[in-house]
Parts: sequence; structure tokens; C-alpha cells
Amino acid sequence: MRVLMEATPKGLDFNIVKETLASVPGVIEVHNLRLWSLTMNKTAVSAHLAVVKDANQQELLLAATRLVKQRFQLHEVTVQIEEYVEAMADCEHCQDPQD
Repeated sequence: MRVLMEATPKGLDFNIVKETLASVPGVIEVHNLRLWSLTMNKTAVSAHLAVVKDANQQELLLAATRLVKQRFQLHEVTVQIEEYVEAMADCEHCQDPQD
């Protein structure tokens, strides 16, 4: 049922994944984070990373993808890199989902 509902996989904590992505040097904010089960043994993650202005976006993309893929044994990781702007703090689309 969890797979059919594309629910957050058991044993994968939303906040820990978010904190892990935020720990990548150059990342200011993580938003639009989504975690779901593809199958019983395959998990997918997607996220937007807002980064410092002069960041090497390709390096950040690779570092963030490798980090979460290895740490959480993820099957699929999709990361979008964007330059941080202060308006993101008030953007309703940039907020974490509510239960």
C-alpha cells in the first residue's frame, strides 16, 4: 500500500535528508524536497537546492546527489540547483509539506 500511495519510505526521515542536503558547502536552503517509494526496495528523492551566487553549480549537483544516494541507499535522485534569492524565505512553494 505504501508503494501505491508513493508514501515516504519507512526508515527514511524527511528532516535528516533535508539536513544532509543542506550540509553541502554552498547550499543555503533546501526546498521542494520529496521522498517516495518506487517499489518495496527502491526509493526516490527530488529536491531544489538554493545556493550561493558564485557556486559551481555542477560540482554542487554532483556532491549533493552522491551524498544522499550513498548515505540513504537511494535508487533515484533528482536535484535542481538554483541561485538563492531572499524572496524564497516567503515563497509558499518553497515551504516544507505539511502532514
